[in-house]
Amino acid sequence: MAEHDSVIPAGGSGRLTARIKTSPIQNGRVSKSINVGTDAADASSLRLRFTVDVWTPIVAKPRLRLTATGLEGEATRARILLHRADGEPLEISNVETGNSDVRPQVDRVTKDEQNSGTTAEEKDLWLEVVTNQDAAPGVLTGTLRAATNHPDAPELLVPFSIRIRSLIEAHPPGVRMWLPQAGGREGQSTIMTLKRNGNL
Repeated sequence: MAEHDSVIPAGGSGRLTARIKTSPIQNGRVSKSINVGTDAADASSLRLRFTVDVWTPIVAKPRLRLTATGLEGEATRARILLHRADGEPLEISNVETGNSDVRPQVDRVTKDEQNSGTTAEEKDLWLEVVTNQDAAPGVLTGTLRAATNHPDAPELLVPFSIRIRSLIEAHPPGVRMWLPQAGGREGQSTIMTLKRNGNL
């Protein structure tokens, strides 16, 4: 989105103000382009490019999303690391998932460590969601909400998506058959494949 002076006198100057909308998952350098049309004979169209550095108050690693795939009858877990970009200790409270089959868990990093290529510091937090063992097969989705101690990000929203697979899966999942018309060929057949997941 941009605001600009609609009329600029010959030999004069004008102002163009550009605004860029960012999201909590953006962190780093962002570049955008603006096309400007003019009535100048030698510059009827201009393409302006601007770059900004976006600073995220709370950095999530590897990303601001919780995803996992699990098996029916097991507790499936997904976690991310949360870090305050200003170096202060992060605190979160009132953590809710809005789903009775998914419960949140928060753990403080007790010492600097490397975990799956991610550097965790003592001031950081592990944010985890865990499914109930009796959760039905399917996909559990929603948004985790939490309050933080960061003045620039008092509320943290983290989307989650957890797929729970059945112990036995059928392919195709359903079969439809039609009775033959009078005088037609008798009987029909189809094939359904059953797959057992896990190590049972």
